[in-house]
Amino acid sequence: VSNDDHYREVINDKDKRIVTVYGCVQDIKLREELYERLKWTPYSRAEWEKAKEIIKEWDKYGEVDRAWGMVVKIQQSFGHILHGSWMTEVYGRNSAMSWSHWQKDLEIIFKRLEGVYIECDEALGVMKRWDSPQTVFYCDPPYVSTNQGDYGGFTEGDLRELVGFLSNCRSSFVLSGYPNDIVPKEWLYKEVEAYQSAGAKGKTSNHDRGRKATAEELGDRKRVECIWRIDRSANVRAELRWLLLRGQAQGTIFDSVG
Repeated sequence: VSNDDHYREVINDKDKRIVTVYGCVQDIKLREELYERLKWTPYSRAEWEKAKEIIKEWDKYGEVDRAWGMVVKIQQSFGHILHGSWMTEVYGRNSAMSWSHWQKDLEIIFKRLEGVYIECDEALGVMKRWDSPQTVFYCDPPYVSTNQGDYGGFTEGDLRELVGFLSNCRSSFVLSGYPNDIVPKEWLYKEVEAYQSAGAKGKTSNHDRGRKATAEELGDRKRVECIWRIDRSANVRAELRWLLLRGQAQGTIFDSVG
């Protein structure tokens, strides 16, 4: 989409270390250096340990080292969690092969971030700045009463504040989370079955890794997630309505959760 289409895309993450990666990708010289380094990084415990050290001693390293460390630490960790352990398994997905496939897509991933606004602020502050009838928010907040990892501290009160904003803003939106009594019952939604990768009560760490885990070993890992959405696109400015119609012809995010 060209800039003449008035198109804007915004990514927000309040973790400044993540923003370091985005900033590195958007700089042509730094991006080339990061690309070559990631391209030839093996799926290796030694590389993962090196990345772990960079995260720990953040201020001692340059921008490319930091970006490389963040990507390797997250992509090679269990559950893709920054402070997770190195991910290995003898049954199911081959994480080393997944890493190889991801490396082949690096150029596409880097290209995807061109022209994207990178915010680093509290979510509601960013949403208030970008709120308009032309905007679609995708909100994936930390789930209340779960292990929130590096984004811990999101409370029921925070969820109420977010829902309150979404109820009264001008934008369309998609919100994901577990079923709860805070989200208005009249919001359109779709339920999706999922399995929690961490923090559940199953005994998956103790079962024979040469076979698939039993229902008993999986324990309470099964979850039902909800995707809520509100479409307010009827209020889009007249001169931009052709863009909306073109998007509807091609299929939109609202079609997938309606």
